[in-house]
Amino acid sequence: MKIAINGFGRIGRAVFRILDREPDIEVVAINDLSEPAALRYLLSYDTVMGNFGRELRYEDGCLITKHNRTKLLSEKVLRHCPGPRLASMPSSSRPACSARRHSSISIWRPAPNA
Repeated sequence: MKIAINGFGRIGRAVFRILDREPDIEVVAINDLSEPAALRYLLSYDTVMGNFGRELRYEDGCLITKHNRTKLLSEKVLRHCPGPRLASMPSSSRPACSARRHSSISIWRPAPNA
């Protein structure tokens, strides 16, 4: 299964750590507005989760681990994702605890050739 992560804050980094250990899941992209060097550093030395503990480097616009080569994107508005959208939830119906800066939450299915 191919996964993309939009937002690489504490939750996004925790999800990446978990998914990076799964052999049948490939994290293909991470979208975050921060500098790639800062994202790599925060993933490597998390104060709550501890050190990443595995090889991690940034090269040619990608975070590279033993299991994944993950493209880093820096898009304010995601307009293009592979595959059609399955569902969209307007911001007025989201739970109050969700991120306020996003206008909707979208669920995408894998691209046909994934």
